[in-house]
Amino acid sequence: MAPLDHGPLLIWMVRPGTKAEKLRITAQKIQAQVQATQILPTTVQEQTAGSFGQPSSNVGQTAGSYGQTAGSSGRNASDTGQTAGSYGTAAGNFGTAASNHGQTAGSAGQTAGSFGQTSSTYGHTLAGTSLAPPNAAPASVPVSSAMRRELSEKLKGPFPELELRFSDVIAEELEDKLAAVEGTAEYPDLLIAGELPEGWEKSGLGVTRLGLPTFLDMPDPRLQFPWTITCILLHAPNPQRARAFVAWQHDSAPNIASRKKPLGKAAQDAARVAVGALGKVLDGDGLGDEADVDAAKFKAGLARAFALGEVPEESLSGLGFKIDVTDASANDRLALVTLRVIASSAQAFGVIRAHVVLRKDDRGRWKVLQISPNVREGTPGSSGWSAMHTYTSSTSPAKVVGISQAAPTDGDNRPPQPDLWWDNSGDSGLAVEWQMQLGDWTDSRMFLVLEHDPRVQTRVKAEFARMPGKYRWRVWALGLGGVVKLSPWRELNIIR
Repeated sequence: MAPLDHGPLLIWMVRPGTKAEKLRITAQKIQAQVQATQILPTTVQEQTAGSFGQPSSNVGQTAGSYGQTAGSSGRNASDTGQTAGSYGTAAGNFGTAASNHGQTAGSAGQTAGSFGQTSSTYGHTLAGTSLAPPNAAPASVPVSSAMRRELSEKLKGPFPELELRFSDVIAEELEDKLAAVEGTAEYPDLLIAGELPEGWEKSGLGVTRLGLPTFLDMPDPRLQFPWTITCILLHAPNPQRARAFVAWQHDSAPNIASRKKPLGKAAQDAARVAVGALGKVLDGDGLGDEADVDAAKFKAGLARAFALGEVPEESLSGLGFKIDVTDASANDRLALVTLRVIASSAQAFGVIRAHVVLRKDDRGRWKVLQISPNVREGTPGSSGWSAMHTYTSSTSPAKVVGISQAAPTDGDNRPPQPDLWWDNSGDSGLAVEWQMQLGDWTDSRMFLVLEHDPRVQTRVKAEFARMPGKYRWRVWALGLGGVVKLSPWRELNIIR
């Protein structure tokens, strides 16, 4: 976060125009177009009726009187145009390329901040499949001084010498305003908005945003905030400061690297494996030998595509990743690791949060039981991750019976978001793991079921199954001391 220690940072707060403002802007554009149009003068001569029908010798003039010499028209080429300015800045310190995933942990008790390395160059896309959330409703929100005040107060403590400035801009005027200040000190570093103008992603003015929600991670509207979009300008005067702001905004709380308490030996070893496994997935590779025998099988290219989001292929040139551990807990059987990824190239930037569940195999080696390369805050089920840390405490292993799935039956056809039923003995915590088939299986996602009481049946709504297609699901039974029992997979066909 060093770029935020001092220096200027200009943020434009972008809001949709009111009806009156839109009418004013439209009228101004029409007026400007009319004024720019060159109307050639015409001469009208008037004559009496008697002047018609006179001899041909009295009318006209010789051919030589028409036209003019070539030298009398046109201008020199040097009189028009201008030289191009110098725009853009070189890529900075985010996401420098490196490759050693899964390195040895070193001495016991090191802080999690010592984990994290960058990856190499990527460039795969998911051909023919749109990853964008379907029919995402734009938020029309008035400009909020509360947002400015909140940001200023949060940044003032850790970064007292940061020169933070704000300016309000109407979305319909955004591109014209940017053109008017291009190359000046008034050009912004960042845009914060609830909605950007239509076609913005193709305008070439902003840095491509990585790690945005896809249709598998549609945010819960109940958990969303009015100002949800932060965009770095491609020609930002302070590009590294702008990127550091986005990283801070994504996770402003001090991460584990800044704490004095070191990781325990078990958590340290698990974190090392988790970092290596995530690096492989973001490389477009599978988990390979890092996978637990019961880990969900998925297509590596799909996992990478859903982690980065639907972005132009050219923006991924030179893409690198820096992976840091932000939280980790483990006992002798189970480990939970949260990772932060800073993904960066000259034309793209994003901060991604990943969760990894690991358990030890028969030889005492940590293996990845489940990995979510891009966990979106505010999505259904995302809030249950912290509750799972209960099962990584060091205590005697509990006796877990597990569950018995009831419905839907394997391969059943159901309408969107059906109920999932199972018999629950009440001796464990519960979580549902699910995948969707898009040619191949996607990486899996998890949501915790807040149900501990013994019941004849537990019923939960399959909120993930919103779109037609094939899914599969299974239930985790989690006991104290890191005991995990998994139900079999069941396939589910969602139809309209």
